[in-house]
Amino acid sequence: MDYLCQTLNQLFAAIPYQIFQNHSEAYFHSIIFIALKLCGYYIESEVSVATGRIDAVLTYENRIYLFEF
Repeated sequence: MDYLCQTLNQLFAAIPYQIFQNHSEAYFHSIIFIALKLCGYYIESEVSVATGRIDAVLTYENRIYLFEF
């Protein structure tokens, strides 16, 4: 997880400020989703549950990570 956070921080740091979309949740959500999907991780977005939605669910080995952006 530490390596993942470090990699995502490097990814966002490499994006020029001119195309940064006002730091909106959807912007971060879509970039993180696409990056993890392209790396081959099993990730689902906007997962419906009884009490609402989970922004993203990442299943990796024997763990499940829930993301709220």
